[in-house]
Amino acid sequence: MQLFEAITAAFAAHRVRRDELTAAITELDAEPVAAEAAYDVPSGLERAERIARVARETEQACATTYAWLVANTVDERRAWAIKALNETAVRVLTLRGTPEMFPGAGEYADR
Repeated sequence: MQLFEAITAAFAAHRVRRDELTAAITELDAEPVAAEAAYDVPSGLERAERIARVARETEQACATTYAWLVANTVDERRAWAIKALNETAVRVLTLRGTPEMFPGAGEYADR
């Protein structure tokens, strides 16, 4: 039940971030790329450990994106990206991940 709640909360957070990013891109007079209509679901999602690993990998991919935004934005947009990165890093830990010195920046990973 705890894993289900963590993934449900992550899904809700990602939807909010998606909407915020869409608005920010539109505000810059650019055309946001629409989400895919459907995604391939990884196989073997019968066990909690596999589900947690796939969710953790998704969060880590988001952390990489947010780390890029931190490095390439300024002011309010950078503050937004820092907050998003921090929240994603915490979700990785919630999903049984290990702490990283620089989440999302693989070249600086201390693993």
